[in-house]
Amino acid sequence: MALLVACLREPLTLTLKATVQDMMRQELGNYERVSASDARWQKHQDCTADALKRFERELSSLRDLATAGETHGKLLTEVNNRLSSLERKIEALRREP
Repeated sequence: MALLVACLREPLTLTLKATVQDMMRQELGNYERVSASDARWQKHQDCTADALKRFERELSSLRDLATAGETHGKLLTEVNNRLSSLERKIEALRREP
């Protein structure tokens, strides 16, 4: 009886061991696929966040340029008005004898 158990134990152990290893490989494969998918999703989110930050910085600099341009335009308008006023006064002085 002991000889029979010893003879059957080795093949059964190898069969069960192979089955357990196959199941572990399958489970690990599923986990790696999920992990790889999560990594790709995280990379996509990181790229999207970086792009949004870059767009926000560019938009901020464009707003600054627009504000500076508006201020510059107001200054040019003021200078133009003063020059026009000076030209009118000089013309008035030239007409006076």
